[in-house]
Amino acid sequence: MQHVTAFTSPQTVPAAPVAAPKRSLWILNSWRDLILYVGTPLLLVPMFALAQARWSAQDIYIFVAAHPEAHYHLGLVLFTKGDLEGAKIHYLETLRLDPKAPVHNNLGVVYMRLGQTSQAIAQFNEALRMRPDDATAAENLRFVLSRETPGSSTPP
Repeated sequence: MQHVTAFTSPQTVPAAPVAAPKRSLWILNSWRDLILYVGTPLLLVPMFALAQARWSAQDIYIFVAAHPEAHYHLGLVLFTKGDLEGAKIHYLETLRLDPKAPVHNNLGVVYMRLGQTSQAIAQFNEALRMRPDDATAAENLRFVLSRETPGSSTPP
């Protein structure tokens, strides 16, 4: 090791570069990796097949109905497919299950597309109340306010 001084306190510099370890093409480095990469799918695939065969559609719905995240994602899918009423139902269910869920902006967009501007404005304001730095909600609120004319509630 040699010491180098240049305008600052001495710094230690390695004498020779250290060679990088030789990479192996084999992805498994230990028995633990073998168990994780090979054994886990062998255990999980039959378990999922059994669950799929034994769970009815009603069981799956009950499982999904208890999770606000599932309703949120169903709302996103329905919104993407153009089913605004279905998206609204799932976004409202998300809020019922978790009042602090960040879904107000999406619900505001649904209301805006349905032509319900007063509800859209309320949802955008709530999104900004919960997260004042939400630029998307602020832009959506500005947009709906600029498009709104007194006495009119036509969709954009």
